[in-house]
Amino acid sequence: MALTIDDALARATGQHQLLYNLIARLIRTEEYLPALMLLYAAIDGAAWLAELQGPNATNGKQFKTYVAKYVLRGREKITPDDLWGARCGILHTQTPTSDHSKKNKANEIHYDLRIGKGLGQTLRPRPQASHVVNPVGLLTKWFSGWQRCAKDLKADASRHAAFIAKVEHLMEVVNLPRIPVLIKKRSI
Repeated sequence: MALTIDDALARATGQHQLLYNLIARLIRTEEYLPALMLLYAAIDGAAWLAELQGPNATNGKQFKTYVAKYVLRGREKITPDDLWGARCGILHTQTPTSDHSKKNKANEIHYDLRIGKGLGQTLRPRPQASHVVNPVGLLTKWFSGWQRCAKDLKADASRHAAFIAKVEHLMEVVNLPRIPVLIKKRSI
């Protein structure tokens, strides 16, 4: 049975809500590194679903375009390149340092729950310019951005088919009722 755009949006938003809840729980229990890793993966996933740069765009290009349009929206000192560098640093080295920050293509992002829910304040005097981000603020901006993206997806009929196909693909590979069957068939 083919999904409608409303069904696909409901399923994708439900998955994002699950991720939001899990990331928030990780932050509450002070498990910051897994929370940040999952948060950057969630932003990647939302960018993939939104497909703002077409199906053949690189992950970095999709991520930065999505972040610019739905997460940052031009109001913060932090740039899409900064968040891409932060994503790469957290996912690849579990630190704020990435190839992008080493090459001065991005400012490092550090994390602190004490700065309120805003996304950035600049730290000085580090050799590499850097920002401080409250993970809760970034989490909130990601989820609010997804909600805006979902409205845009619904309104743009030219994007429905690609979006629905991606959600159907996700349902095939991440089908929770099938997980116990897979575990019985092979060891994970």
